[in-house]
Amino acid sequence: ADKDFLRPDSPTVTFPDGITEQFVDINFKDDDRVESKETFFASLKTIDRVDKVSSGRQRIHIVDNDSHTTFDLTVLQAVGLETGEVNEGETSTFRITRSGGDLSKSTKVQFRTNPGSASKEDDYVSIKKQVIEFDAGDEFIDIPVETLQDYSIEGNEKFYASIRPVNRYDKLTNRKQSVTILDDDKPANFLLETSNTAVGEGNFFTINASRTGGEGRVSSAIIWTSNGDAKSGKDYEKLAKLQIDFLPNEAGSKTFLLPTLTDDVADEGEFFYLNIRPLNRLDTVEESRLMLTIN
Repeated sequence: ADKDFLRPDSPTVTFPDGITEQFVDINFKDDDRVESKETFFASLKTIDRVDKVSSGRQRIHIVDNDSHTTFDLTVLQAVGLETGEVNEGETSTFRITRSGGDLSKSTKVQFRTNPGSASKEDDYVSIKKQVIEFDAGDEFIDIPVETLQDYSIEGNEKFYASIRPVNRYDKLTNRKQSVTILDDDKPANFLLETSNTAVGEGNFFTINASRTGGEGRVSSAIIWTSNGDAKSGKDYEKLAKLQIDFLPNEAGSKTFLLPTLTDDVADEGEFFYLNIRPLNRLDTVEESRLMLTIN
C-alpha cells in the first residue's frame, strides 16, 4: 500500500435500505519500474457480529505496464584509428545506447572504468561507478574518458569500461569494452664513440656519448668502466656508474675524458672496457661496450 496503490478514503462501506451492491474504488500508482506481477488482497468483515460474510477475501493482480530497457555499450571510432584505439593524450568516447522500454520516460544505468595494463593514476582519468541518467527522449549518451600524455616508453596499454543496470529488470548487451592507448613515445638509441681506441700511458681517452630518437622526453643511460688486463687504480682511473641525461629535444653529444695512469712496469697493450646501459629497458645502445687499449 502507498507504493503501488492507495487505500480507500473510508474503510467502512455502508449499505442503505434497499441497496444490495456497493463499489469501492482503489487507485493505482503509475511508476517507471519494471516489476514482476504484483498482488494484493481486498478483505471484508462485518461490523455487526450477527452479520455474515460469504466471501471475505479477494486476490487482485496488478498488471505492470512497464517494459525493460536494454543498454548497449560501444566505443566511438576516432578518425584515422581502429575502433577501440586512442592516441596517448587524447580522449576516447564511449556511447551508451538504450532501446526498448518507454523512451518517453527517464531511466538510469551505471558506468565505470577499470584498469588493464594502463594505470588509472598515470594513463587515463578513471570514472568510478557513475550513474548515467537518460532524460525522456534520450536514445544515447556519450561519455568522454581522457587519456594522459607522458614521456615514458610503455608500449600500447589497455583499459576497460563497463555498464551495469540500476533497475534489476533491465538488460545489457556489450556490457564491457576495451580501449587501447597508443604510445607515442619512441625509444632512444645511445652510442659511445672515441676518436682513438688506443693511447699511451698518462694520456686521455676522449669519449663522446650521443643519442638518437627519444624526442620529447628525458633519455638516460649509465656508463662505467670495467677491467680487462688493465686494472683500475693502477693503469687507468676508474669511472664508477655515471648517469648521463639527454633532455627533451637535446641535440649533439656529451664529451668526457678518461685518464690513464703511468707506471714503471713494461705492460704495453693492456686494455679495459667502457660500458653503457640505458635506464629504460626499451631504449637501445649501438654497442654496449668500447674496448680501450693503453700502449
